Amino acid sequence: MKAALMAMVLAFAHCGAQVKITPWKYKCDEYRRCVRTGLKTSDSDLGMAECQLTCDDFAMLWPHPKSAQMGKTVSTVDPTKISFQKIQYNRTYIPMIDMIEENIIEQTRWMELKANGEAPSPSVNEIQINYFGGVPSKKPKIARDTKEAYTLRVSKVGSIIIANITSTEYFGARHAIETLFQLIEFDEVKNSFIILDDVEIEDEPEFTHRGISVDTSRNFISVEVLKRIIDGMGASKLNVFHWHIVDTHSFPVELKASPVDQLTQYGAYNARSIYTQDQIKDIVEYANYRGVEVIPEFDQPAHVGHGWDFPGAENFTVCLDAEPWYNYCVEPPCGQLNPGEPQIYDILEGVYKEFHDMFQFTTFHMGADEVFFPCWNSSTLVTDYMAQIGLGNQEKDFVQLWSEFQEKSSARLKSVYADQDQTEVPLKIILWTNHLTLPENLENLSPETYTIQIWLNGSDTSDLSIAALVHEKFDLIFSNYETTYLDCGFGAWIGEGNNWCSPYSGWQEQYENDLYKLVELHGFELNDEIKNQILGGETAIWSEQVDDTMIEGKIFPRAAAYAERLWSDPQTKWYQAEPRMLNHRLRLVQRGVRAAQLQPEWCRLNEGQCYGTEDDPNVRPEISTPQDPIKTSQTDEVITAGSCTTGQSHIGIALVVSLVSLFASIQMH
Repeated sequence: MKAALMAMVLAFAHCGAQVKITPWKYKCDEYRRCVRTGLKTSDSDLGMAECQLTCDDFAMLWPHPKSAQMGKTVSTVDPTKISFQKIQYNRTYIPMIDMIEENIIEQTRWMELKANGEAPSPSVNEIQINYFGGVPSKKPKIARDTKEAYTLRVSKVGSIIIANITSTEYFGARHAIETLFQLIEFDEVKNSFIILDDVEIEDEPEFTHRGISVDTSRNFISVEVLKRIIDGMGASKLNVFHWHIVDTHSFPVELKASPVDQLTQYGAYNARSIYTQDQIKDIVEYANYRGVEVIPEFDQPAHVGHGWDFPGAENFTVCLDAEPWYNYCVEPPCGQLNPGEPQIYDILEGVYKEFHDMFQFTTFHMGADEVFFPCWNSSTLVTDYMAQIGLGNQEKDFVQLWSEFQEKSSARLKSVYADQDQTEVPLKIILWTNHLTLPENLENLSPETYTIQIWLNGSDTSDLSIAALVHEKFDLIFSNYETTYLDCGFGAWIGEGNNWCSPYSGWQEQYENDLYKLVELHGFELNDEIKNQILGGETAIWSEQVDDTMIEGKIFPRAAAYAERLWSDPQTKWYQAEPRMLNHRLRLVQRGVRAAQLQPEWCRLNEGQCYGTEDDPNVRPEISTPQDPIKTSQTDEVITAGSCTTGQSHIGIALVVSLVSLFASIQMH
């Protein structure tokens, strides 16, 4: 132990083993790729950051804007000289203006992380951000009908880079700020932050619903990690955090009123695996500030179980923990609500009241997924009730039973919303595709009430459900599992082999998941009416095999790839977006999001060199190896291993002092 600590002291004495080396220079080739050509010889050389900002059509922006005119000049900037001009709004406190200013402060903090610990060279240039547009007196709250469009114009006047932002709502302004700060990079050749200083962008999303569905019932996900996921969403202009917060495995939500508080008492894994009401409210506020709406899901009448087994609730559920499980549900543990028990609807109303107090939702997801008719058929509680109301035990009878349950449960939800909501926004309810959304059963659902989230195989034209939903004018959200389910392609958690939805879907598949083409595949010619029905899409992560240690890497950067599809509806292929994808993944990591690596770092530093074989879609036979000779600078100051910059030496000294003190204390003992 003593020898190891002394070795650590000696190691940290060398500035954490950080070495200063001469950076590479780049050129923009005829294919608009940044090609490494040699080592820096002067400050006028093109560094990678400057090359990417000026060479790529979209200057490394993610998602790329709908309309952009990008100049080819950059200016150095000082991160301490960024100001927000709000003179015209100073007379009274306006929440929106305060939120814009907080966004700029946060983006500036993230911007400084791009320097990787380097001390930037000083710059005389400053950035002045001006906002023009709507300024509501109330605090902005994101919802389905939020206007997210913005314009951003960047120009340089003397030593001032002026960034003019226009939007009708706060959420457009925050998107503009996100775009603006993506135009600022740290350039190693100049040892400075640089900004593209001649830009005109007009931007708005193609789809209004751009989300991630996160399951926190099967395995608990901490608040800290959920906030990092939301950070990644804001950075990628995703706007819906669909929170599958409870399921049959656990009920990790704090409820306070009796008797619904028993759902928490009996449903949580332990006292540490509960989201308190204050934590949920904080997450909702945290997300709203980042342009993300939190939509809670309370799946029913299936996917309920633990939590519903409290004393006095014996008739509330059927098939709870039934064995063998595969005769009663799609995965263990089993459990479904008993539609014939009148008290069930009082319990549901109590849950809805507390959920609305926490989430302040205008959209609610009722799940309605994977109801297993053999479960109901196995219970005399259910079959006796069905006989009383004139139903048999055929599939059509269970569909009718389910439809009546859905009507009663949604009526309680609407009643709570009408009593408690102050937004004057009509309630929107989402359901997963299920037996009720089959063509022969759609008459039981109203497109005026329900939005349908599609998890079916989007390319399976033998399934007529998607065509029927489009024909009957339902609003749609696409989470077609063969592409958007992020937990697919791993080992099975029950038995052997791969999980049910294999194979793995890479970021390329997310990017190419074209919603309009999916609808056309089912026999429709696109028009404005049909386009308006397609609200957007979500990726989904089911948590049977994830927890805090790996959920971020399974979500990102793949969800960010779907984000560009949903925001930009790109007409180009994934491999044309690859350099921007690799850089956006790095951007996420710099912000603290544990996004999975996609390729060796060499590929990011050598654009266009990591292509496939001639059988792969991204093969580019035009690629040739750069021939420019590597020239080693004779004049640049190169600090060799063992030397330290001023900032690094302070870090090294502090670590040495701390470790020596620790070493001494161990000796004393």
